[in-house]
Amino acid sequence: MKDIICFTCRFFIQSGLKCAPDAVVRRRLMGVTIAGVPWSVGKHCLYTDGANRATLLGTVVNMFFGENDLGDDFVIFQLQIKPITAKKGHYCTYSNDSPGKDMVLWSRLTWKCKLFGAQGGASPMALPYASCTPKELMEFS
Repeated sequence: MKDIICFTCRFFIQSGLKCAPDAVVRRRLMGVTIAGVPWSVGKHCLYTDGANRATLLGTVVNMFFGENDLGDDFVIFQLQIKPITAKKGHYCTYSNDSPGKDMVLWSRLTWKCKLFGAQGGASPMALPYASCTPKELMEFS
């Protein structure tokens, strides 16, 4: 857990985020809602890469909730990356050979997805089914 907290601190510094004075960043396993879409550890999503705005696929392994120095709530998602191998209409195929994990702000999530396993040697696929727009507010329960 210590490594995760240190990684979160580095993400804050790199992103220019500042916590509120005496604020505590807490790990969440569930209870986060973005644009009416509930999130918990183990869910899958499409998100945008901050640098080149590429679409990526990931599985939520951790969520961190806190308040910034302006008093706004935020959630940072730690995602296990699943490389997209092809985009086919409304779904994409992916590889289970993950290059690692990515830390992303909640505002970079674009779609919640369902993953379907491979049948008969076909590539597993991800189907987006719930839109998550960063214009909406987060809710916590």
